[in-house]
Amino acid sequence: MHIKEFSAMTGLSHSSIRFYEKRGLPQSPREDNGYRDFSPEDAFRMNAFRKLLSYDFSIDEAINYIDSPQATDAFLTSLASRKDNIEEQIEILKRRVDTITNALGYIEHREGDNVFSITNAPDCLYIQASVKRDFSVSMKRQETIAEFYGLLGASQCMRIIKSHLVESKARTVIPNYIIGVRQTDAHLLSRNARQHARLLPLGPCVYWRREITRSEGTKGSSYEPLRRYLREHNLKIAGDILTAPQFLNLDGKGTDVENIYAPIEE
Repeated sequence: MHIKEFSAMTGLSHSSIRFYEKRGLPQSPREDNGYRDFSPEDAFRMNAFRKLLSYDFSIDEAINYIDSPQATDAFLTSLASRKDNIEEQIEILKRRVDTITNALGYIEHREGDNVFSITNAPDCLYIQASVKRDFSVSMKRQETIAEFYGLLGASQCMRIIKSHLVESKARTVIPNYIIGVRQTDAHLLSRNARQHARLLPLGPCVYWRREITRSEGTKGSSYEPLRRYLREHNLKIAGDILTAPQFLNLDGKGTDVENIYAPIEE
């Protein structure tokens, strides 16, 4: 069959067929005029190749496997690894759906500012991207930071605020920027990333949701509602405070919605 027929029956564009020709997938010989006479076997071969792609193998891996025995221990181990990888990706995609659902819920049903409650927050595993406004620290863990960003949905860009800045009524509160995951999601990270990550213990926390502009959020006075809540309920901060954005105004001009978790003494 000529290339138009092969394209129609395989669903491949002419450019894709040319690409795979260079990789040796169609194996029928060329005619004297230089054109390839594609055979049904070439189509079967392409379908086998696509089956390997559906197993989550890369193009190079699929091409290597297509002419190799597949009922081997090595192939089965590799296939099982691909299954684990896809299951992890499904888990991350579910978290992204949750993130979108939360954003939609906020946009459609605003619940107001300065909402407080007591909650049990999961511990956070994180990589530090800055010390206040100094981002040079990120150069030390560049690969690990990239791995955390690859989990966006399960991971999130957040901020850590030193508790003494809030308690002492500091004039300016500049956070350390981090990217983190819940400790329960540590299995999504490589062993190397887990070894370089830090742990932020949370547990019992005052949860505070506030709406605030980014410039106002750096003022120490903006934390007075949290201090007042702690006084009124006779609570004391037990450690560093975590700020996780719930909704960001992309133009930076409106208010952001911040979920703040202040760990408290039991």
